[in-house]
Amino acid sequence: MLNAFQSEVNLRNWDLERRPTLVAVSGGVDSVVLARLFAMAGYMFDIIHVNFALRGAESEFDEVLVRNLAKDLGVKYFSKTVDTKSYIQQNGVSLQMAARDLRYDFFNQTMREGNYSYLATAHHADDNLEHFFIYAYRGNMAVAWRGILVENRSVIRPLLGFKKQLLVAFANENGWDWREDSTNSGTNYLRNKIRHWIMPAVQESVMEFVKISSIVERVQHKEHENESILWDLMCSIWRGGWHIPSVYYDDPKRRNYLCERLLTMGFSKTQVSQALGVEQVGKKFQSNQFTLWIGRGAFTIEPMNLEAPHTIAIEFVEGFYEWGQYRFKIRICDGSAGKQPLSKQQRQLGIDPGSMVVLDAATKETSKSAIDSTPQTPHQKPHAKGVSPQQCYYFSTALIGKVIVLRSWVGGDTMEIFGGKHKKLSDLLIDHKIEPFAKPWIPIVSSSKGILCVVGLRRSSLFPIQFGETEWIELSWEHI
Repeated sequence: MLNAFQSEVNLRNWDLERRPTLVAVSGGVDSVVLARLFAMAGYMFDIIHVNFALRGAESEFDEVLVRNLAKDLGVKYFSKTVDTKSYIQQNGVSLQMAARDLRYDFFNQTMREGNYSYLATAHHADDNLEHFFIYAYRGNMAVAWRGILVENRSVIRPLLGFKKQLLVAFANENGWDWREDSTNSGTNYLRNKIRHWIMPAVQESVMEFVKISSIVERVQHKEHENESILWDLMCSIWRGGWHIPSVYYDDPKRRNYLCERLLTMGFSKTQVSQALGVEQVGKKFQSNQFTLWIGRGAFTIEPMNLEAPHTIAIEFVEGFYEWGQYRFKIRICDGSAGKQPLSKQQRQLGIDPGSMVVLDAATKETSKSAIDSTPQTPHQKPHAKGVSPQQCYYFSTALIGKVIVLRSWVGGDTMEIFGGKHKKLSDLLIDHKIEPFAKPWIPIVSSSKGILCVVGLRRSSLFPIQFGETEWIELSWEHI
């Protein structure tokens, strides 16, 4: 048994001799054998256990056995008692879903804090065939035929090629103690019905299905690689997380891949299901690592407790400046070489007063790119790179040397729109359909006279370029 186990591990190149692993142990024969095999093979591991507090004294005895096992093997022991019933009531999920959410929340947290490479679970060949019948019953044949994955990111299942009967015999031969879960003898749950009514009749097919599912897994793995490429093409890295357009996850196949991604980020299956079903803009879901925001036609995923950039003050002179994920450039433009600002008449042609269009002396034609009006806003295209004509504003040279402030908006902010009319920034952000969670990340440029611009949205009427001026200031920006 030990040699066969080590061969399975070596085939996977997990390098368990040097990469620390958390072994999940419930107290049942499968997980006890797994922990014992890890110790016999000399692998680096510690033990983790979750007490669901559902079976009274039985649950406590399970924990005692696992704690003693860890002590006997000389490894660290992590445990947590959870209030499963309260979780079910608060989240409206099944017992099985609640148990999975609670244990993997604890597993993932412990892995991060302890820098473990893997989490090893004791799923075996019989579990794999049971998995087939469960998902076939649910109508998900793709997952049914694929079976349980031997490796799913950081989760490994070294016993998936071994029958339950072999594990029990090995434990008995070595005189190892384990606990039997009394609820496994009932038929209240679908898995137990399959285990008691169907599995005895198909025992001879258990190992055959292991071979079939491994073939299907390889085929699906190739599809998974292709999906990963598509993810990189369609989804943008944004503030240490991701900006995921709905056009990506509207496709059922890509939605499954998104679910896998979210699970690895620490979100529970319940949270993922709710996020995909809700349309309330601004609603958020939190894992231990990330916050998922529901936006208009997109998900935004950010690191937990991400803080907006701090306010900075700079002198308005030529140079480069950074605020958040923006890099600003201030430069003085010289129009004496054939380029002139718009005349007063040209300014009245409906062009955004926050822009300054220049004429090319050679062609006498107005540059089309210069009069493209509405700039692309950060929440619409967070991955934009480089400076485009929509990513700059122009000001009078009267601003040179003055102190300006780069900051987030605050309640009560107003801006003087062209013509002297004041507008609340809160209304401006709503007009541009900026989601609540994105507002602190939009730069506000202000001076002692008031707000100069809301970057990417609108420029104020302050410090306009006067007709006849041959020099002006260009404020441009790019996302970094």
